[in-house]
Amino acid sequence: MNEENMSDKPLSQGGGSKYKKRFDWLDISKGIAILAVIFGHTLENDSFGRAIFYSFHMPLFFILAGFTFRVKPRKDVIKSTFFTLGLPYILMAFLGMVRNFLGGSWYEELSVWHLIKEYVLFFFNPIASASIAQKWGIMSEAHIWMGKMFTPHNYAYGIIWFILVLSFARVFLNEIMMQLEKFSFSSLRAKMFFYTGSALIFLFAGIKFVPVFRFVFPFELDLVLIATGYMLLGYVAKNVHLVETLLKRWYVIPLFFLAWYVLLIRGVRLDMGVRHFSSPVLSLVLSLVSSIVILALSTVVEKIGSLPILAWVKSFFVWAGKNSLLIYFVHSLDGVVAWFHIFVFDELTNHPMYYVAVARVVYVVIFSYVLYRAARRI
Repeated sequence: MNEENMSDKPLSQGGGSKYKKRFDWLDISKGIAILAVIFGHTLENDSFGRAIFYSFHMPLFFILAGFTFRVKPRKDVIKSTFFTLGLPYILMAFLGMVRNFLGGSWYEELSVWHLIKEYVLFFFNPIASASIAQKWGIMSEAHIWMGKMFTPHNYAYGIIWFILVLSFARVFLNEIMMQLEKFSFSSLRAKMFFYTGSALIFLFAGIKFVPVFRFVFPFELDLVLIATGYMLLGYVAKNVHLVETLLKRWYVIPLFFLAWYVLLIRGVRLDMGVRHFSSPVLSLVLSLVSSIVILALSTVVEKIGSLPILAWVKSFFVWAGKNSLLIYFVHSLDGVVAWFHIFVFDELTNHPMYYVAVARVVYVVIFSYVLYRAARRI
């Protein structure tokens, strides 16, 4: 793989754009992550399977965003972010509210005014904790997150919080990198060491110190700190050729897998959406080792794609990765199906939700593919 070494160039002049060419393993990683999102949202909260998927799916998405990140002029990054993420977020939020309004199953009473108030919470998630939400009748006590923060459960945004956070994180990281470019470093190693330290500061600020204030920041800005940290780590991983190193030293992958397994059985958990990190340090380690394993797995899928009998596996995950936003969009609206009340699988297994999760993934993928094909015909 011939890649131009751009480490000595300012990022705004093209440095860090080694992944401007699209690599299959990157899309495969996104494909695995987006399917893990659907599985994780379907399985029981206390299930081991859910813990597996939640350990990497959101962190990996942000890390991969760092792999493809490059600095752009401020106006360009704001404009591109608005059209690629902002507009889809607004559409998802609106359609989600319409779904809730028409379904009427989550509330005792629904009205147009209720819909408007909930839509406001989608966008602003007030600092006033649960007080405004309860005063408006949007959330009940059951919807309040009673963990370390006395704040509402991340319900107002639903699963589309990721789109909002990624939007702000892209703009925030762009501003940070524009400032970091002004520093001179003695070597690439020194630069990457500094960037890694900066990433850890952002991560621990969001994971450990922000919850001390006991409220969710408006526009999920506390999660933006965490997302920015993961993205910066992804940027570092790209510049130190992490994936290439994994391919050369494949024997270290079982060690990362073992660490992933040990942390899970020891009860280490993380859920970015509700700001749940059972241990700030160990949860962070869990997200990193699991993401590394998935990256390594993606390179394996890329390689087996050269075998005619398994080429479809690679093609499927590449397609899913390239269309992960579309799949996420469909998944954000698939609540019209009563997934948690499908009892047809009860007679087949003692763990019916695993079958329900597979059915949900198949449903979302097929629906997404239909939309994909329809869009190509327009």
